[in-house]
Amino acid sequence: AMNKASDLILSARQTWTGQTKAESLDGINYHKFVPELQYINRIDDNTSFYAKANKSFMMPTFNQMFGSGNIVGNADLKPQSGTHYEVGLKKNIDNQAWRLAIFNYEIDDSIESKWVEPDASNPDYHVKYTNEDIRNTGIELTCNIDMGEGWQSNLGITYSNPQKYSTTTEYNVETQGRWRDYYGKIQLNGGLSYKKEKWTGALNFNYMCKRTRDVDAETDMKPYLFTNLNVSYKPAKDHKIFFNLDNILDRQDITTAATSSFYTM
Repeated sequence: AMNKASDLILSARQTWTGQTKAESLDGINYHKFVPELQYINRIDDNTSFYAKANKSFMMPTFNQMFGSGNIVGNADLKPQSGTHYEVGLKKNIDNQAWRLAIFNYEIDDSIESKWVEPDASNPDYHVKYTNEDIRNTGIELTCNIDMGEGWQSNLGITYSNPQKYSTTTEYNVETQGRWRDYYGKIQLNGGLSYKKEKWTGALNFNYMCKRTRDVDAETDMKPYLFTNLNVSYKPAKDHKIFFNLDNILDRQDITTAATSSFYTM
C-alpha cells in the first residue's frame, strides 16, 4: 500500500527445465524469471485507474518438439517469451460498470503451426511447428448493467491490430520475413443473463469482422457470429436440469484463421 488510495503489486514466477537427451539430440536447459508489476489508484469510490506490465514464458510441448501422429517434430523449437502492457480505467455509474483498457504485447518466438507438403518420407500433409514473432495493440470498452430482479446484461467492443513476422510460408517454406496481418481486428460481444432462486440462464453473442486468413496472401475471411443459449433449473440442492444450444442462428461460420476451415456445429 503506497497510500490510502494507491497499491503497488509485484508478483513473479521462475521456470527451470532439466537437460535431457532424446534421439541423439542434446536438450537445452532453460531458466526464465517472469515478473509482473501492477499499479492501482482509487480516484474515488466509483472510479479507479490501473496500469500493469509483465513478462510471459511458455515452453513447447513434447509433441511439438518430437512429433506425434501427423505432427512432424521440430527439436530446434524455442520457448516463446513476451512483454505485455495494459492501462485502464474502471468507472461505476449507478447500475452500470464501465471498463476501458488499452493494451500492447510483443511475443518473441511465438509457437506457430505450419503445413508440410507431402514428400517421399511423408506422403500426406503434416503439421510442423515453427517460431515466429507476433505483436498486437488494441483498445477495449465494456459495460456490465445490473437490470434488477436477477437480470444482467453486458456489451463490449474491441479494436486491435494483430500481426506476425512471418519467415515461412503456410507450407513451411523459408521466405523473406515481413510483418503481416492475421486473425481479426474488430470484435463485438454481448449477453443477457438471469439468476434468481432455482433458475439461471444466459444468452450470448460474439461477432468478429475484418478477419484475415493466416496465409501469405492475407486473404479476407467473412465475419463470424457465434451465439449460444444456456438455461438451467435446480429443483433440489443436489439436482439440476439444463439445456444448452450453440449456434442459435444455424450459421456456417469458420472458427479458425488457418489454411484449413473448421465450421461451427
